[in-house]
Amino acid sequence: MFMRGYGGLDNCLWFFGRYLYGGWGVLMLVAIVLAAIVLSVLVVKKGIKKDTSKDALERLKIRYVNGELTEEEYLEKKKVLDL
Repeated sequence: MFMRGYGGLDNCLWFFGRYLYGGWGVLMLVAIVLAAIVLSVLVVKKGIKKDTSKDALERLKIRYVNGELTEEEYLEKKKVLDL
C-alpha cells in the first residue's frame, strides 16, 4: 500500500533503480568518487607546495636584506627555489 501511486522503487528512485543496482553502475560510482578524492588531494597538495615556496623565498629575502647572504648566494638559492 505504501508504494501505491509511485510505481515501485524503480520509478520512485529511478537513478538507483536503473544504474546502481547493476555491477557497472556501482563500478562507475566508485570510479567517480575515487577520481574526486584524488583530484581534491592533488589540488590541496599543490596549494600547500606553493605556500611553502613563497615562505622560503620571503625568508631568503630577509636574510639577504639583513646581510647574512651575498648577492651571489642569494641569486643561487633563489634560482633553486624557483624550480
